[in-house]
Amino acid sequence: MAYRRLEKVSSWRRLAVGMWGPPSSPTAQGMREVDLTKTIPFMQKVSEKTGQKITVTHMFVAAMGRVLAAYPEYNVILRRNVPYQRDTCDVFVQVAIKGADGRADLSGIKIERADTMTVEEIAAKIAARAQKVRAGRDKDIEKAKGGVARIPPMVLRPTIKALTSLSYDFNLDLSFLGIKKDPFGAAMITNVGGFGIPHALVPLLPTSRIGILFCLGMIHDRPHVIDGKVEVRPTLILTGSMDHRVLDGFQIGNITVMLDRIVANPEEHDLTQAFQ
Repeated sequence: MAYRRLEKVSSWRRLAVGMWGPPSSPTAQGMREVDLTKTIPFMQKVSEKTGQKITVTHMFVAAMGRVLAAYPEYNVILRRNVPYQRDTCDVFVQVAIKGADGRADLSGIKIERADTMTVEEIAAKIAARAQKVRAGRDKDIEKAKGGVARIPPMVLRPTIKALTSLSYDFNLDLSFLGIKKDPFGAAMITNVGGFGIPHALVPLLPTSRIGILFCLGMIHDRPHVIDGKVEVRPTLILTGSMDHRVLDGFQIGNITVMLDRIVANPEEHDLTQAFQ
């Protein structure tokens, strides 16, 4: 069989090859169905009221921030295998951004203090960052991409591992390389539903020190048993990948139950100022 080396490889794909080796992971994974019967009308009302398009991604970011605020002991980072509690509830959102050539690359943004932000504020911040990255005007992203492109593939993995250790374990300032301190926060949200994928179990990002990662699948109709009767309701399959070194099953249960409760019943929680 003949092989031909790819000439055009996205910066994300280069990073992925440099970060991961053979499977050796403490990742615990699972899934849960989230009933969006009340969520979809809520998103539509907020979108109409604010003029800012609200999606399930924004809903889950806001909800995740509130979960971290409710359970501060889960908002931790491992430094030299010792857990430290973060001071703020920050949530990272992965975003697929198409460039001028039509190719898509994976980027993202950390929503700082997500527990205090409304869904419309989160939506506006993500949209502004995506536009900036798409136009090539995000200095940190461009600096990081340029740095990755210059690292030979043979030493990419040990280089990334060393930079991760210097940044997290030794708390060094690597901003001159486009690497901010704790750039990802405590939890990550990604969405594959827009690609037509019903659900996906996704890997934890080794360079992030994130212990909580949720993936949102495609919204589709599924049967639910309500008061003994079967009803068809709009549903999202939520999958999670957790670092078992910092979270056990009891804690994971608390996180997913509260996340489901907030997103499925948004009117009962302080997620917007649109109706004030």
